[in-house]
Amino acid sequence: MPRSHGDYACVGTDLFALGSAIYFIMTGQVFPELDSLTQDEEISSRFENAVFPTDSHLCCHITEKMLEAAVQVGR
Repeated sequence: MPRSHGDYACVGTDLFALGSAIYFIMTGQVFPELDSLTQDEEISSRFENAVFPTDSHLCCHITEKMLEAAVQVGR
């Protein structure tokens, strides 16, 4: 969950970080169609607009719920 102040943390940012970490561990990538080295701005834009990856993996339901909860808490 991108935020304007890097030192700020709350339940929403913690949920987002945990969900993102689980997703990355399970898939090895953030968005498979994007190169994280050259398309970092597009990846950030998607997260800022709550457009999350939709790949299927063992824990996809858990990570989807964590990312959705993070957005709700952050609003």
